[in-house]
Amino acid sequence: MNCKEVILVGGFCEMYELCLRCGLQIAGVIDTSAAALGGYDIAYLGTDEEILRDPRRFLHIPLVVVPDAPAIRRRVADRYRAAGFHFASVVSAEAGISPTCRIGDGTVIQAHAVMTAQVRVGGFVKVNVGATLCHDCIVADFVTIAPNATLLGGVRVGESAYVGACSTILPNRLVGKGSTVGAGAVVTHDVPDGYVVAGVPARRLNTCQASRR
Repeated sequence: MNCKEVILVGGFCEMYELCLRCGLQIAGVIDTSAAALGGYDIAYLGTDEEILRDPRRFLHIPLVVVPDAPAIRRRVADRYRAAGFHFASVVSAEAGISPTCRIGDGTVIQAHAVMTAQVRVGGFVKVNVGATLCHDCIVADFVTIAPNATLLGGVRVGESAYVGACSTILPNRLVGKGSTVGAGAVVTHDVPDGYVVAGVPARRLNTCQASRR
């Protein structure tokens, strides 16, 4: 049986192995250099500039946009979408996904992630290893949920936010657009757009602290 093909925009060992475990054939990787292949037996296709100079060669193959940072992932996706590309979602068979969940295009869900009843996840979201999204969570486009983060029931996360590893967001809280929740933080109150919060309970970092993240 032929595997479905994808092209990865950005080289990353975890994504190589996730795609292969999902039965996807990686037609190639687009990155700044072939060093991104890291020894894996995968074709290097060239840089963004080289591919976008003549995109017609690859328009029939869906892309997976790999970068972890929400702002970079959005910028990359916008460039390729404008050139006529379409996108694939990759969902690990080892993730626990309720049949009542909805998942947008271009989203990646890693092994051992859990999404329970009525969770809604937008496009180009990354849900990392071991993350848990409980009932009725709503996650907007281009969000990154880092490993082992927990979003309790009814949490809403705005576009391009980053939820750090091992953090916990208490029920019905809002994490605003473009905000960052630090690793290990416990969010007990709403986080406004663009804030960087950390600690237990999570509090806003000042400008100097935020600049060092």
